[in-house]
Amino acid sequence: MGMANPGSSVVREVMTAGGWVMLVSLRSVVVSYTHTHTEDQYYWNNLAQEELSRTMNVKQNLGVAKNVIMFLGDGMSVPTITAARIYKGQKENRGGEEGSLTFETFPHVGLSKTYNVNKQVSDSASTATAYLTGVKTNYKTIGVDGTARYKDCSSVNEKNKVSSIVKWSQDAGKRTGVVTSTRVTHATPAGTYAHVADRDWECDGAIPKEAIKLCGNKVKDIARQLVEDEPGHSLNVVMGGGYQNLDAFAVGTPDDPLDTQWANCTRTDKRNLVQTWMNKKKSDGVTWAFARNKTAMLEVDTTNVEFFMGLFANGHLPYEFEKIQKKLDVPTLAEMTETAINILKQEPKGFFLLVEGGRIDHAHHDTVAHRALDETVAMDRAVEMALKLTSQEVRYSLQRERERERERERERARERERERARERERKREREFL
Repeated sequence: MGMANPGSSVVREVMTAGGWVMLVSLRSVVVSYTHTHTEDQYYWNNLAQEELSRTMNVKQNLGVAKNVIMFLGDGMSVPTITAARIYKGQKENRGGEEGSLTFETFPHVGLSKTYNVNKQVSDSASTATAYLTGVKTNYKTIGVDGTARYKDCSSVNEKNKVSSIVKWSQDAGKRTGVVTSTRVTHATPAGTYAHVADRDWECDGAIPKEAIKLCGNKVKDIARQLVEDEPGHSLNVVMGGGYQNLDAFAVGTPDDPLDTQWANCTRTDKRNLVQTWMNKKKSDGVTWAFARNKTAMLEVDTTNVEFFMGLFANGHLPYEFEKIQKKLDVPTLAEMTETAINILKQEPKGFFLLVEGGRIDHAHHDTVAHRALDETVAMDRAVEMALKLTSQEVRYSLQRERERERERERERARERERERARERERKREREFL
């Protein structure tokens, strides 16, 4: 696989995806390496000093977060990050290795252990449950603890359902949103609102007849949970693909065919859940908007809408390169992130937003590594967009004010202690007299 970028170098990375191991060779089409600096000893020494200075000046943030934005690169392993960093740099006509992805410049970084209650190799459903609720669970289940069994609808009950950070944020009076490049009923976004024994039950057509016979109305597909149940119904922003999973009458077009990808779903109950969502917003008396394409999304007045749903494809959104190459009327992940933040930030109490770069994983599964890197860089642009729309200075000024208030409280405590000491001294003097 070649990347025709000036000054590109040979990169060999081993990437794991879905249990497969790929050896990726990104071969150079030119022989020279693009240097952006004179990399002598002074360059490296200065770089080291700058890094040390930056690290030593990181301030500990002891404040309570008002807004939380969580970015999730599905399938974005460490080798993927390394290769994407180089790819990004080479697209900017640099060598590649000397640069950074935006999120790599954050002051803190960590690694997590990933596994299930019942399997060593996890999937996106069980892991979404883990990082969104704090509870590890069984393979391919969503929003339930380990007592719920995969594919067994009768094992899901009110006692083993677990709530996510979206529900906690809503309980705190914050606005909430989910942005994804996959179907909005897919594993990661569903982890914010659904409780289900099988991640593939995205619409009613995917639920086996045996499960319906066993559980009746108690088994509800993920799309219905998004529209009808809490906390899905109260999500202020929902953006991604999966229109077909909500509308039984969905039709395909040359630019947006009906979904035939793995685990696709077609409604059989003749419902249009998008219309149900709109009707409910009307009856609730709230301001709302719905969009099926980028043009309609950009026309939304983000300062005057409480709820927004954007479903830009019948299935997953196209890869980022397809949006550009085919000039599709589909927003990029960064554009969706911008719209989401502009809507959510209208709430004075703050917001929670989950942004998923979900097609990184799909590209790995399909063994198209170049697309995986492209999708990773697309998510990096979304992170950059979020940084532009949020103010670190405001965060730090609030933190400094809290620190000053704590110092004032400490001083008041010290003054109270001094007053008690003076009172004890006066008491001793009276006793002496």
